[in-house]
Amino acid sequence: DGKYNLAMGENHFLTLGLDYRDETMESESAAIERLGIDGDAFDNSDLGLYIQDVWTPTDDIEVSMALRLDQIEVDFTEQGNDAEIDETMIVPRVHVRWDHNANWTSRISAGLGYRAPTAFFESEHGIIGPDGFTVAIDDLEKSTSAGYALSFESQRLTSTASFSWASVENLAYVDDSGTTLTLRNSDQDGTVTTFDILAGYQITPSWTINGGIELFNYDDTYKATFGVAPIEQRTR
Repeated sequence: DGKYNLAMGENHFLTLGLDYRDETMESESAAIERLGIDGDAFDNSDLGLYIQDVWTPTDDIEVSMALRLDQIEVDFTEQGNDAEIDETMIVPRVHVRWDHNANWTSRISAGLGYRAPTAFFESEHGIIGPDGFTVAIDDLEKSTSAGYALSFESQRLTSTASFSWASVENLAYVDDSGTTLTLRNSDQDGTVTTFDILAGYQITPSWTINGGIELFNYDDTYKATFGVAPIEQRTR
């Protein structure tokens, strides 16, 4: 990861960057060898160019805008000779911080994202069963998301309430409709919304109490891709 930072006047801070990641996973399984089926070893490479501008029009507002160009390749090396995923992504993102006063701050974010569904399946090995599986993944998981958070901070009390929404296409899941379990991309988009409230209070200089409530709402398409039950409510 290499980057170049440039201050443009008093209100703009520009970053130009180039990063590269290469990941290889190889695994051995007595069951896969005995059954004579293909494994899920993979090579994953990601070359990215990015530009980011942090704009501060006033002392109370900061706008961070970023644009990435990624070239992603994923090859499940035991599944065939060609790369299953070979794609170029353009990913914009924006984040706005607005300090209303000394105590209250709003944060707004939106953008696109992606994930190559590779090592995600390592968590599935223990529940897939003894007859093995095949990999038919041919696309990236891609998301569109937006969120808002409102924070309060005083000498003793800190709290944040936030709401986020994400729509994901090409969700990876385990297809059990055939004779052999197959890892596929869903042809339907799934959505999840999240709401949480987190708070902390400093009782004394030595003691602080923190707590929070989180709510996750998945639509039916998203739920159908889970191999295990997800967290839907959590209190801390």
